[in-house]
Amino acid sequence: MKANSAGKHITVQADVSRKKDVEAMFANSCRRSDRLTCWSTTRDSEAGPSHEIDAADFDRVIGVNLRGPFLCARAAIRHFLTRNGHGGVILNNSSVHEIIPKPKYLSYSITKGGMENMTKSLALEYADRGIRVNAVGPGAIVDPINRAWIDNPKPAGRWKATFRGTRGGCERDCGGVCVPRFR
Repeated sequence: MKANSAGKHITVQADVSRKKDVEAMFANSCRRSDRLTCWSTTRDSEAGPSHEIDAADFDRVIGVNLRGPFLCARAAIRHFLTRNGHGGVILNNSSVHEIIPKPKYLSYSITKGGMENMTKSLALEYADRGIRVNAVGPGAIVDPINRAWIDNPKPAGRWKATFRGTRGGCERDCGGVCVPRFR
């Protein structure tokens, strides 16, 4: 979470799938800064054959990747609506898999498709109140989750053949896309 008070950033950790945690996170952030201006969400994933997915793992991924962004967006919008027309920005961190299916990552793909629709629905619903809702859907970003396939020649070769890329992205690549959205 970013709260802006003369350029001040506030980072707050919470289990975004839990309503009480989200409410406490927003209360804490609003208490620490005079003006919450933007919000960004994160992700979880579980890999494996779809017929072997444990329901608890499925529910966890849905909770973090879809319920969490909903709860956070709802809290942010409620806050933004109290600001007398000053609005705000919600930026959801999605994935290229919001439109490109990802076999063996069923729950992750479902959540990213849902994230895309939620983002578009909220953007249309609140645009006239000065609230912008956007999402970024990057391709493969080199992070601890993706490191396993990047270091494995067979999956890395499939990725390069599909995306015609020579490398995965990095956090710095995403930052340049996201920062202008918050202004």
